[in-house]
Amino acid sequence: MNEESNKNGHCDFGQYESLWGNHRDNCKKIIRITENYIVYIDKRNHIDWETTESYDSSIPSENKADREKLLSQCSISEHKPTGGLSEEFILSFKTIIGESIVNCLENNCDGSTDILKQAHEFRLERIVEKSREWYLSFTVGISSLIILIALLINWKCIQINEGVLEYINIGAWAVAGSCLSIILRSGNMQNASYAGKQLHFIESGCRLIGGFISGQIVYLGIKSGFLFSSLIDVNNFQYVSSLMALLAGASERFTPSIISKIEDSTSLIEVTKEK
Repeated sequence: MNEESNKNGHCDFGQYESLWGNHRDNCKKIIRITENYIVYIDKRNHIDWETTESYDSSIPSENKADREKLLSQCSISEHKPTGGLSEEFILSFKTIIGESIVNCLENNCDGSTDILKQAHEFRLERIVEKSREWYLSFTVGISSLIILIALLINWKCIQINEGVLEYINIGAWAVAGSCLSIILRSGNMQNASYAGKQLHFIESGCRLIGGFISGQIVYLGIKSGFLFSSLIDVNNFQYVSSLMALLAGASERFTPSIISKIEDSTSLIEVTKEK
């Protein structure tokens, strides 16, 4: 029985019950079980493994150093942050790490290293996807709310001073520009979900506020005659000022991010391959 097995949410030890049954109470998912070793995920989503004394004594001394080094790298990889990921993705990541450990125990160090690299890539892809999901959700949600409020004010559903209306409209155009800028560059974002959902909300909100303020600054510059005075007349003032506010909002892209970037996915693998 060399493949993982689960029955009704419990670990099935099969013919190895007498050998490895002491792990049953803490077992969540068996990755590999043999007469020489067991590799499994415990109920805290940590990878654990145990080998028999006869197996340990059979390992050639010249292989032990590389084997221990690779097992240490697997342990380090396992504890890389996975904040924001679902239980399903975390278990998938831990399972890939577990397969790397299995290959190491089978003295297939090259295969173990390749699988470890796949685990790194899997984790990084998932945390970037989750980060983008949060970032775009907050950005589009906040922007939609601000634009909706501006529309309600223009439709007279919300009563305000008429002198404030033009600034609200400019602000809405600027926020729309910031939102569009974030959407257009979202595919290149390499932020990490383990920075936390709250930080994604804060940065998204701050960028939209920054875009709003930039739009107001440009609008004041246009009204005062300091900016684009040669382009503006009575007939096109509203259109030019709205366009400039939209572009000013897009300037959010020049603001440094406060969210952690993902680490280099190759650095740990390169260390692992060193001899």
